[in-house]
Amino acid sequence: RPVKRGRWHREYAALDYGAPCLQFLEFHKNDKFAGSNMQNESEDCLFLNVFTPYDPEEESKLYPVVVWIHGGSFLVGSGDTGIDMEVIIKHFIFNGVALVTLNYRLGLLGFMNYKNDHMEGNLGIWDLVMALEWIQTNMKQLNGDPSKITVMGESAGAAAVSVLAVSPKTKGLLHQAIMLSGSSTAGWATHRFGQPAWNANNIAAYLRCEKEFDKERMQQSSKDSRLSFTTRECNMQDQIPECLTNSEEMNGVRLIECFRNELNLSSFLFRYAIAAELGVSKMIVDDELIPQSGAELIKNYARVPIMIGVAQHEWAHKKAQDYGLNEFKDVSIEECNRNIRKIINEQYHTSCAKKLHESTLEIVANATFLRYLDTPENNRTLMRVLYGLQDLEADIEFVAPAQREIDGYVENGIPVYAYSFQYFPKSPIYEEDQKMFPIFGREALKVKRKELQIERMLRVILI
Repeated sequence: RPVKRGRWHREYAALDYGAPCLQFLEFHKNDKFAGSNMQNESEDCLFLNVFTPYDPEEESKLYPVVVWIHGGSFLVGSGDTGIDMEVIIKHFIFNGVALVTLNYRLGLLGFMNYKNDHMEGNLGIWDLVMALEWIQTNMKQLNGDPSKITVMGESAGAAAVSVLAVSPKTKGLLHQAIMLSGSSTAGWATHRFGQPAWNANNIAAYLRCEKEFDKERMQQSSKDSRLSFTTRECNMQDQIPECLTNSEEMNGVRLIECFRNELNLSSFLFRYAIAAELGVSKMIVDDELIPQSGAELIKNYARVPIMIGVAQHEWAHKKAQDYGLNEFKDVSIEECNRNIRKIINEQYHTSCAKKLHESTLEIVANATFLRYLDTPENNRTLMRVLYGLQDLEADIEFVAPAQREIDGYVENGIPVYAYSFQYFPKSPIYEEDQKMFPIFGREALKVKRKELQIERMLRVILI
């Protein structure tokens, strides 16, 4: 778990962002995560960025605080990604709102787990808890009001906020929460049953080459043609760590010590490969920070007002090839049913240990087809089917979890403000930007007058 830094006694020149935590995904050139500071990633990365108003005529005045938690599948991102300083000053500082952004550990360093030896994982979330403790203790000295802390996040950041708002370990550290397109009740956010993919033993199996990375697939999907996966050793390291060559089973303490001493995390190839194989990092139920999973946690621990919602086309990053569809012809009923059954099976298995009976799957698949892909004119063009499948996955991954979260708060009589952001710009835009541009803005986006009006309205609501 994170350890508090000792006091310093000299003036701290906070002129540059601190190093981001080690990243576990590649970026495309226009990605909000691809800022120049990402070149400075480091294991020494637990920094906060504090922006506060200052009025020389009212030096003792305290301002409400918004704490921003970045998204990125718990694999990528930092407290300075997607941030436009001019927008922060204009829409936060000039409106009397302090803003804190922060880093937390990602991937293997933040969400690896070992369900024994008191090493349950969730280290990245414990980083956030310590950050909230620091904010509660120190924001008053920085003109922030410790009694008015709003924690806000997007995607995986929203799922983290979902947990922080109800965890027994954060009572009194925040007073309201805003979740943009994410919830801890989603299957991608919190592990439900069985051994988590990011288990230390599973990672050790790849390092021992007992399990092998799919190098060909990684090479084909890589955004950087300069990266070479096929020429590397089986585990994307220079060699098998010596501490793993012994065949005897190691407990969690010894495994972590082994990784700390001999695992070469400076190799981006290994970080990308392990993330590609294991998928999204997930929080786990650890009986302390997260004592229960899903809706039960919210039902039993909800205590602060929340705002929660989703955006139109949440799953817009999925392409035709992701569903095995031909880009140049209409889609057959067989292809529709194949994709529907695959989606249902995958989602069911993330939330239930039992296998879905074939007759039940058939009933659910037929009902799903009628809801998402059936049309009176029997229109199964590629785009029609693609949008239908995207909507199906968006409902499973974002809309339904948000509704479960809402229901849990309503049952407890806690105020809930729900929204659905339906406006979609006509100009080219990335999915993440659609969720975020009304809050922080980005210089890369050229917005129209109508869009500026929508931005202003949403900033008034959110900020």
